[in-house]
Amino acid sequence: MILLLTVLSSVLFLLFLVVLAYALSRIRQALERIHGTASKIVWGVAAIERQTSLLEAQLPPLQRGLESIVASGAALAGELRRLDEQLARLTTGRSA
Repeated sequence: MILLLTVLSSVLFLLFLVVLAYALSRIRQALERIHGTASKIVWGVAAIERQTSLLEAQLPPLQRGLESIVASGAALAGELRRLDEQLARLTTGRSA
């Protein structure tokens, strides 16, 4: 009886090891696919970093140019406001 239990236990243990090896093999395959996808993502991010690294040097001059445009726009708005007031005075003066 003890010999039978020992043999059954050994067979079940070997079956457990086979199932475990199969499951680990499937997990490894899934992880390899994930690794392939992650590698492509890393490659894409690195490419984007290389392509956008040139922008960093161009941003300060661009910012200065845009600030100059905003300042010119504000000056132009003030001048247009002044001209509008003069025109309003002229048209009001004629109709009176």
